[in-house]
Amino acid sequence: MKRILLFSLIAMLVGCSPVKFNIKEKPANLTKEQQVIDDLQCSKESERNGPWLYGIGNLIYREMAKSAYSECMAKRGYSVEPL
Repeated sequence: MKRILLFSLIAMLVGCSPVKFNIKEKPANLTKEQQVIDDLQCSKESERNGPWLYGIGNLIYREMAKSAYSECMAKRGYSVEPL
């Protein structure tokens, strides 16, 4: 019983942490303000939610959000990688 509770707690915490990205390359002549705006817009567009399913669903939606964020930033000319 303790192991099940511990596994559930770990799965819940792992699924809740935000994904951070490192911007490797960005378009030329870009202001810091535009970079922040692009980051916020792509973050908002990549939000995914769904059923929790003991943390597994959360991990699936998190992977979908990472992919959507990377695609959005690539369309804007950035090269990003997860930290």
